[in-house]
Parts: sequence; structure tokens; C-alpha cells
Amino acid sequence: RPGAGRGGRGPPAALFGRVGVAVGGGDAAVPVAKTRLALDDGRLGATLLAFGFGTVVATLASAPLLRRYGSGKILTTTGPILCLFLPLLARATSPIMLAALLFAFGASVGVMGVAANSQAIAVETMSGRQPMSSFHALFSVGGLAGPGVSALPTELGCSGGGGRSRFARSRPPAPR
Repeated sequence: RPGAGRGGRGPPAALFGRVGVAVGGGDAAVPVAKTRLALDDGRLGATLLAFGFGTVVATLASAPLLRRYGSGKILTTTGPILCLFLPLLARATSPIMLAALLFAFGASVGVMGVAANSQAIAVETMSGRQPMSSFHALFSVGGLAGPGVSALPTELGCSGGGGRSRFARSRPPAPR
């Protein structure tokens, strides 16, 4: 059962929002990684393709997982895994490590997206309504909120940086 109340829309709606926050939080790590790894725009763009490849590969491969384990188990497994990548993305020590993390992060998003959409379809079937567009809108709202949520701990001084954001402390590498 995807959820109770309001035709079961609550839990899937919250899930779409949380996935959006995670993806937006991952986006917030890009400037930090670019500076840390001294990537020019071209190399950064090529590295960022790994996220898209991971998403596509995992989306295509997730149907058998969904049939075997069900969307609920997939969501409870991939949710925490997705969150593990957020702090790692900004701490990548090489472009290859960043690409590998982005691929895995994208794969988690892809599998989670298929499972979340499966839950949303079940809600539509059970409720006789079509809330899918509102679920995807919540993903977008989460994507807008994610960078702010990601930066909040550092803005509050939780990173040991004296309250200054990691983004504010970032300096481009010195020219060679």
C-alpha cells in the first residue's frame, strides 16, 4: 500500500519532494567540486555526464528489481544510499572519483525514480485521481530547496568554518 489518507497521496508526495531535495543538494556540491578539482568548464561538463549515464542505466535496469522486490523495499533501501552520496560529492579527490560518485548518485536517483513513479501509479489507481503532475511538481520544489538545505549546516557554522559557508570560503586555484 503506497500510503493512507487523501487517497494515499501523502507518502508518495513527500517522497518526490525528498528526492528533489537530494538531487538539488547534489547540485549544490558541483561548484565545490569544480573548485577543489580545478576543473575547467569543459572537463566539468564531461564529468557531469556521469550522473545522466547513471540515471539512464539504472532506470533501464530497475524493472526486474521492481518486480522482484517491490517498490517499497527499493525505496527504503535506495533512500539512505542516495543521502550517503551528498557529502561525498563535494569531497571527491579526483575527476574520476567525482564521475564515479556522480554515476552512482544518478543510478540511485534512477532506481528511486522508477520505484516512486510505481507508487504514484498505485495511488492513481486506488484513488481514481491523477496526482502524478503534483508529485512531479513536488520533486521540482524539492530541487529548488535542496541547495539551501544542503548549505544550511555550513551557514550555521556546523562545518567548523566559523559560520562561513564552504561556498563563500571556496577560492579558485591559483593560475599556473
